[in-house]
Amino acid sequence: AEKDPFATELAKVALWIHCVVPDQPLTFLDHHIVCGDSLVGWPLLDVPNSIPDDAFQVSGSKGSEAAGLTRARRRNEQFTSSGGDLFQQGTVAFSLKLPPELKVPDRTPADVHTKAIAYQDWINSSEYSHWKRAADIWTAAFFWTTSQSNVAAPTSIEYAEALDGKADPLLAESAASLLADINPLHWPLAFPEAHAAGGFDLVLGNPPWEQFESGEEPFFKQHRPAIAAMNSETRKKAIANLETEERALFSRWQLYRSLQGRLAHYAKSCGRFTRTSGKVNTYVLFVELAANSSRRAGLIVKSGIAIDASQSRVWRKLLDGRRVREVIDMVNQELSGKRVFPAVAAVERFSILSLGERSDVDIESSMLNFGV
Repeated sequence: AEKDPFATELAKVALWIHCVVPDQPLTFLDHHIVCGDSLVGWPLLDVPNSIPDDAFQVSGSKGSEAAGLTRARRRNEQFTSSGGDLFQQGTVAFSLKLPPELKVPDRTPADVHTKAIAYQDWINSSEYSHWKRAADIWTAAFFWTTSQSNVAAPTSIEYAEALDGKADPLLAESAASLLADINPLHWPLAFPEAHAAGGFDLVLGNPPWEQFESGEEPFFKQHRPAIAAMNSETRKKAIANLETEERALFSRWQLYRSLQGRLAHYAKSCGRFTRTSGKVNTYVLFVELAANSSRRAGLIVKSGIAIDASQSRVWRKLLDGRRVREVIDMVNQELSGKRVFPAVAAVERFSILSLGERSDVDIESSMLNFGV
C-alpha cells in the first residue's frame, strides 16, 4: 500500500522492470499494489461494529461544528444506552472475495485485459459498494465538518444501517466526498484474501518517522504540480491567490488542511491504536499496524519505540503479547563518521525491529551500535 498515487504506479513499473519475463505480458498488479493512507480506514482483521463516542469529541471545534458534533455524540450515546450495545457486541459478518479471473496466469495480453475488466467490475459491484459505503461512513465520522456537508454527522445508528446494506445514499456520498483527499485504505476491501486468512504472513517496511501535518507539497502535487514545485515563499503566495482566482481549489485546500489536523484525533479515538502520551508519531502507528495485520514483521523505526517513555504503552503491549523477537538499536553514524541515513542527524537512533507470532522465545536485543 502506498499513499502517493505516483509512487504506487512507480512501484508497479519497478516490479515490471525487475521481474519481466521474455515474451510474456506485464502482469496485472492492481489488486496487489494499492493506493491509500494505510493508517486511516477499516483495519484488516477486526472490522469495527460501532463508532466510538470519542469520535465526536474534537478539541478546538467551535460554533455550529461543535454543536453538530455534540448532537452526534448524544445520539451515539443514546443508541448504546437504548440497547444498541447488543449490536455493538457482535462481530461484523464481513465477507468479500476477489473475482476468480484474477487467479488466472497472465500468459497473454488478453489475459491481462480480462483481469483488468473483472477487477473494475468487482470494484463497481453492489457487494463491494455495500462494504465501501459502510467503511467510508465509519471513517468519515472522525473527520466530519459542517463546512463540507449539511448532512448531520454519522453515528453508530447510520453505521449499523450501512453494515446491513441500507446506507443512506446522501450520507454515503457526503462521506466519500469528505474523504476524497485523505484517500483512506480500507484493508479488508483492498486485501480480502488476507482478511480471510487472518492476516498477512509477513510485513516489511521502513515507515515514515513524522508527525501529522498538512503539507502543501503533497496536496498540490496531485492538484497543481506547478504550485508544488515552487519554493516555499512563492508557493504560499500562489496558494493565497487561489482564493480569488480559483475558489473551488482553494476551498478544497482549506478542507484538506482541516482534515489533516484531525488525523491525530483519529489515531487517538478510532480504537485501532494504543493511546500514547505526547504528540502522535506515525512510526509508532505503523508498528501497531504491522503487528495487528501480520504474523511476522520486520521494520526499521526510531529506537523510541523501545526506550521512550511516551511510547511505553505500545512497547508494553508488544512485550505482553510476546510478539517481540529482536531489536537492534543503532546510532545513525558509523565509527568512521559516515551517516547511515545522510539526511538524518548523526545522533538519531533507529532500530531494526523483528516481530513474530506469540511465543515464549527469549527476546534478543543489542543497544547503541554504531552503524549497521
